Amino acid sequence: MARSAALLLLAAVAGFVILPRLADAGPQEAELPPAERIVVVRAASQEPFWDTLTIRDETPALVLTVPEGKRFVLTDMWLMPVEEDLGGVHPLDRIWLENRREGKNFIVFDTYAKNLDLPLRWNTGVLFAETTQMWMYWDFNPGERRLRRVHYTGYFEELPAPAPVR
Repeated sequence: MARSAALLLLAAVAGFVILPRLADAGPQEAELPPAERIVVVRAASQEPFWDTLTIRDETPALVLTVPEGKRFVLTDMWLMPVEEDLGGVHPLDRIWLENRREGKNFIVFDTYAKNLDLPLRWNTGVLFAETTQMWMYWDFNPGERRLRRVHYTGYFEELPAPAPVR
């Protein structure tokens, strides 16, 4: 009994003296299994962006090309007449927005103006990846040949640098 009490006392002393020193040293990255490594992701920095362009009837217009290393989030879009020609948006105007990348076209929306809640506002935004092109096409009400103005807002976000391969 005295022997087991002595061993217990020795273990307690060893734990009191040795364990705090190990805890102070902290784990080294190589000691942690991959599942326990901590990855720090920095918050995206948002760079506001807006622009206005003039669109001709039945003529596709390049709205924006997203630079490499960034993505663009489209948040709002206003469809308006130009100052010289005050014809408004007609309910039978057909409007669509495309996301083009690497030779592929993805339709964001394609509808008549009467089906849109103008101005267009997205709660979460429409994401355009790096090197993507945003194209808009506006087919005016039959018989009209006016110009239209499109104003849009959104923001760019820096993409995180790729992690080094180990």
